[in-house]
Amino acid sequence: MLVGCAESPSPKAAKRDSALPTLPATKASVVASAAPPAPIASAPSVVDAAATRSGPCANGDTKRTATSPDGHVTVFVVVDTSKTVATFAEDMPHEDLCVAKDGGAPRILVAGHEAWPNEGVERTLGSFGQLVFSPDGVLLFFSSAAWVTSGAAHVVDLATGKEKFLFDGAVEAAIVSGAYKGSYLANHFRLDQAHPISSPQYRGRMMSWSVVSKDGKTIRKLTDAEAKRIARSDVGGKSDVGPESD
Repeated sequence: MLVGCAESPSPKAAKRDSALPTLPATKASVVASAAPPAPIASAPSVVDAAATRSGPCANGDTKRTATSPDGHVTVFVVVDTSKTVATFAEDMPHEDLCVAKDGGAPRILVAGHEAWPNEGVERTLGSFGQLVFSPDGVLLFFSSAAWVTSGAAHVVDLATGKEKFLFDGAVEAAIVSGAYKGSYLANHFRLDQAHPISSPQYRGRMMSWSVVSKDGKTIRKLTDAEAKRIARSDVGGKSDVGPESD
């Protein structure tokens, strides 16, 4: 929520001396002439993808973008202020989540929408935030506005485009080492009776942490200290995840 050319030989240089006999080409020379060194392609980048954005994926939010671990896929958020989506908390400008591969033309990966009749608020896709790729680049996790107290974590399969709700909260990062390697660090904002809505620090909510599977199942609830340790040592060196430092 993307090569240099060899100088052509001059016609004079390519011209054969008609007085000299033409020798049969050796096997080595045939191979060499048939397979010139391949030019080195530049790695895809967010800038490349941005240059090709058009149609429904034009004017992406440059602050909400993420690139897959292998650098081939970029996702970004597009905002359409001419339309709104009603969420439980408030009406929000319409947003879509777009994807571009290898700097190619982007397309909508997940379209924002309101919940269908008889569906819960967690099915509303009113916004797209906290974009996190799985280490293999197959899945993308994101959070969307949902309840007054908390957002909702979702996941989408990059190959099929199939999206589903996981849990209340958000996936913060993939855990790439340690005891919980292959899982994800997640946070949750939930009502907390110890801190009333008038509390200036929590406003009736308390953030908690957990380790979850790619399917959103809780593997273990974490204390703040445990979440800090995992965030500092097991999520690939990211410094912007986990509880705030003391």
